[in-house]
Amino acid sequence: MDDLLVLLVLLLSSGLQADGVPNSAGPQCEMAKADIVMLVDGSGSISTEDFKKMKSFISQIVQNFHIGPNEVQIGLTQYSSLPKTEWYLNTHKNKQSLLETINDIRQMAGGTMTGLALDHIFNQSFKPAVGMRADSKKYVVLITDGVATDNVTIPAKNLKDAGIELYVVGVGPDVQNKRAIEQLKTIASEDVESHVYLISTFQSTQNISASLCHGATNVKRLPSYNPTAFIIRLVVLLLSLLLFACAIYCSHKTARGQQRVPQNNTEAEYYNISVGEREE
Repeated sequence: MDDLLVLLVLLLSSGLQADGVPNSAGPQCEMAKADIVMLVDGSGSISTEDFKKMKSFISQIVQNFHIGPNEVQIGLTQYSSLPKTEWYLNTHKNKQSLLETINDIRQMAGGTMTGLALDHIFNQSFKPAVGMRADSKKYVVLITDGVATDNVTIPAKNLKDAGIELYVVGVGPDVQNKRAIEQLKTIASEDVESHVYLISTFQSTQNISASLCHGATNVKRLPSYNPTAFIIRLVVLLLSLLLFACAIYCSHKTARGQQRVPQNNTEAEYYNISVGEREE
C-alpha cells in the first residue's frame, strides 16, 4: 500500500497535519442532519503506518462537518475477520471528542470479511437505540485496501434498500484490478463515479468529503411554522389574486367595448346610405 503516500499528500494539502491532527482552518460543510457510519478495513494487509494515514483521512472527513445531536453524527466500525464497533452514532456529542477518539483506534489485523462487516453495521449501527434519527440522511463510508473474501452483494443491497447511501474508498494496488473494481461498484450506491474512489489513480480524499457534503445538503428541511407569518402571507396572496382577477375583468370589459364601437358605426353608415338611395 505504498500508494497511500498519495493519500498523505492530499490530507496535508486539505488542512491536516502530518500527525493526523486537523487544522481548525479546514473547510466546513453546512448541511442538514446526517448519520454517517465509517466502515474501516483493519486487516493485516495494511501496515501500521498506513493505518495511521487512514485515521488521518477519517479525521479529515470529521473536520469537514458540524458534529452534534441535531447536526451530523458519525459512528465507526473496524473490521477484519470479524467486525468491531468502535463507537456508535450517538457516542460522541461534539467534534473534539470524536477527533480525540480517532487517534485511539487500534488496528485489528486479520482477514477482509467486508460482507460480514456490512451486515454488522446494518443490524447494529443503523438503529434508533444507538443514535440513528428518522429524519436524517444516512451514509456508509467504506475504506478498504483489497478484495473481500466473502459475499458483499446481499449485505450491500440490504443497506441500499433501507435508504442508506454507500461510498467506497479503495486504497492501494490491490484494488486496481478488474475483479476488485467490480466488487467495489457492487457495494457502492448508483452513480459509481461519485460513490467509488480509487486513491492511487484518479480521485482525491477532498473530493469524497465534498461529495458527502453535497449529498447531505440536498436533504430538504421542512420550514418551521410561524402563525403570524403564515397569516400575513395568506392575506398578501389573497389580495394579489383579487387584484389579478380585477385586472383581467377590466381588461376584458375594455376590449369588448372597443369591439362594439366600430360595429355600431358601420350599421349607421349602411342605414344612411340606404335611406339616401330610397329618397332619390
